Amino acid sequence: MNWLEEESKQGVNMNEYVILTDATSDLSAEDCRKYGIKVLGMNVKIGEEEFEFHPDTVFDVKGFYEKLKQFPNATTSQVSIYRFHHCFEALVKEGKDILYIGFASALSGTFQNAWVARNEVLEAYPQAKIVVVDSLSATYGEALLVVKTAQMKQKGATLEEASRYADQLRHKIAHWFTVDDLQHLARGGRLSNAQALLGMLMQIKPILRCDEEGRLVPVDKVRGRKTAMRRLSENFRLTCDDPSLVSVVHCDAYEEACQLKAMLEEENKECDVLIRDIGPIIGTHSGPQTLGVVFIARQR
Repeated sequence: MNWLEEESKQGVNMNEYVILTDATSDLSAEDCRKYGIKVLGMNVKIGEEEFEFHPDTVFDVKGFYEKLKQFPNATTSQVSIYRFHHCFEALVKEGKDILYIGFASALSGTFQNAWVARNEVLEAYPQAKIVVVDSLSATYGEALLVVKTAQMKQKGATLEEASRYADQLRHKIAHWFTVDDLQHLARGGRLSNAQALLGMLMQIKPILRCDEEGRLVPVDKVRGRKTAMRRLSENFRLTCDDPSLVSVVHCDAYEEACQLKAMLEEENKECDVLIRDIGPIIGTHSGPQTLGVVFIARQR
């Protein structure tokens, strides 16, 4: 039984509800306060240092990605079942219902942990209502879905209405990006070591996206960074459905992000593109100089 069927089974409830997400969304503290969004932090270990990343974390973007070059085997941790259970139970005890919109299940076990914890809490508190939605997204794709859903909540949408809205919108959020160091993708199992080495020698830059299942898939290979940026801009032009909500995302590649922003705004004069830093949870796995564009498309 999927989450929509479970929602129908639980029935309509008019209790106050909380929108919850995780730190892979890279939401800002300002957005969390503005829209009343709660975020579960996630841990990063790099070298001998371990820290929890959260919207309130003071994050040194340049310092982190410089350190990642020294310690490319940095790791991140999922949100555990225990932490989800503790968070869900605390909110339920406050009389709140919950809408959790989480990191793509195809990229992490975090969403599955949320589902297990949800079922545990509902067994103990059958009167509660907890809906969990797989965003099929990461970083500002996930943030875009969460913020748009929170805006619906502020307009008076019930939990049922908001969760259905999120379920529909998630299929239209596009993520197109390129990476600079293919070894990070090789460590994550996206490329073989031989492919990564050959690509680096030939200055091959992959064009990747999150597909309809939320999986990270390579869709093209180009030679050189400028060509990769032009391809990102072209994909945006061909598929964008809402030019008012566009983000250029990057891992310490600000100058190129500015260039890509200009290219996108040239493609569509209605654009007002925001430039955003990719946080350490996603950045650990994509690597320094990752550059991408996130927007609402006609289809992914």
